[in-house]
Amino acid sequence: MSQENLNKTTTINRELVFVGLEAKDREEVLVKMGNNLEEQGFVHDSYTEAIIKREKEFPTAIPTASMGIAIPHTDAEHVKKAGISIATLKEPVTFKNMGTGEDMDVEIIFMLAVKDPNEQLNMLQRLMTIFQDESVLEKIKDAEKDEILDIVKSLLGDAVVVDI
Repeated sequence: MSQENLNKTTTINRELVFVGLEAKDREEVLVKMGNNLEEQGFVHDSYTEAIIKREKEFPTAIPTASMGIAIPHTDAEHVKKAGISIATLKEPVTFKNMGTGEDMDVEIIFMLAVKDPNEQLNMLQRLMTIFQDESVLEKIKDAEKDEILDIVKSLLGDAVVVDI
């Protein structure tokens, strides 16, 4: 598959964005977001359990200068079609740091449903550009759904379909 055909294969829409999501712990966040991806037709019913298991084995939290971010994802076999779910949390939730395994508070989650394993690294690299810009993270943290979609479209527009 050519690089051109890989573009615009990942969808994000209003139904995949949570603002002020309330959860008591990491697992509750993963269940809420994973079940929503399933309800929206992006993933198989095995996805949520697989993402919880993978997060325990391979933590996905990344510290930035101002906040913690998590990018939970799992194997393509659990995905029907590619999508990104984004959640800003009402209160931070503890995830494990990707590099150290230590507990850290996370405020924004980018849950990936990756259908093409070759595209996963590309999407992670693109997301890292967002994570390195503190002003963008602050905007996302304080934004409403449509603003989050606009920010993602402006930064990842050539890699995602933003279905508003």
